[in-house]
Amino acid sequence: SSQEQRVGTEPAVAVAMELTARSEEAGRPFEPFSIEPTPAPVRARPRSYLEALCLVVVLVVVAVTYAATGHAAIFGAPSSSSLSQLASGQCTSTQLLAGCAEGMCEDGVCMGCSPGYGRKATREGGSRCIKNDFREQMTFYVYRAQSDEDYPMSNNNAANLPGVLWYLQNEVVRMSCPRHYNITRIIRYKVTYKPTEALFSDPRHPRFMPFVAFDKARCTVPGCPDLWGKFGYPMGCQSLQTDYGSQVYWYSLPGPCPDQEFDSKSTYCKWTNPGGQCSDPDGSRHCTWNAEKAGEITLDELSGIEDYDAFCKAGKKEFDKDKDRGVGMSFWDGFLDPETNAKRVQYTRDMFKRKFPDMPSSYPQPLCDG
Repeated sequence: SSQEQRVGTEPAVAVAMELTARSEEAGRPFEPFSIEPTPAPVRARPRSYLEALCLVVVLVVVAVTYAATGHAAIFGAPSSSSLSQLASGQCTSTQLLAGCAEGMCEDGVCMGCSPGYGRKATREGGSRCIKNDFREQMTFYVYRAQSDEDYPMSNNNAANLPGVLWYLQNEVVRMSCPRHYNITRIIRYKVTYKPTEALFSDPRHPRFMPFVAFDKARCTVPGCPDLWGKFGYPMGCQSLQTDYGSQVYWYSLPGPCPDQEFDSKSTYCKWTNPGGQCSDPDGSRHCTWNAEKAGEITLDELSGIEDYDAFCKAGKKEFDKDKDRGVGMSFWDGFLDPETNAKRVQYTRDMFKRKFPDMPSSYPQPLCDG
């Protein structure tokens, strides 16, 4: 509108009038963009007042930028802009590789070590995470996206929380009404784990075996029997690089007769190849992990859907991957935005905490070195 244009130009008009008045007092007209003719070479006449004003503006911008990024940007510490991309507690890839525990970093500082690492003082008076030279029993959460059917965790795959949300958004909710595989919920498991001596002594992956995929309770990766023969039956792990960050972990949990589908596992096969599940893992070849349910939430309550059938009949969609947003809802919007994904992970963790207040909201996540 004309009023908006007038308001927007008033500061510039005021500055121009002020500079004109000062120029007239000095005995010359105000010509902010004039070129003063002189013998060659021709040079622009100094625009003293206007240049001074521009210089002040530039200095203010520099000062504000320095205050915002400050010594952090100059001396190599995480700048405020880079830290804003991390959710509270989230660690960088470098910190994770150095032994910092997932979710244990604040303002760019590692506050706790991953299981299998311990704190050691440095000569500079600080401390850092150092890999332990002994095996230890670890406790952490894993998550599964599952239908209403119940089945054992052995000979199956699971993920950490960023991993299961990435899977849901990448493969499940984008094919809603019905959802892919009829998945309805996220189940959390408390895992107790201890690697075998054969695995721990291998410098390439001392805590986790290489990840293997299971389908119908059978390992589908070539060479699985060779892995069991070499390492026993420890858990496997792999780290994926996604828009959910560098902390997307997938796990494999070998159980009885892992080389056969669930309806082909004979009693003899189960006896000769018992897998790694046991009640109290001690790191022996056939006793490396245990998983117990630690709560679940439905996808409906997570995303705020009150009636899924009515939601579908209304033509709504949880997530359209091509548009990177939902139709009639917004919970899964922004699959390609790391900051939004980090907030979605924290929101889900907080929901588990509200629903199961007597259980720990999280455990330090072991470094995935499979």
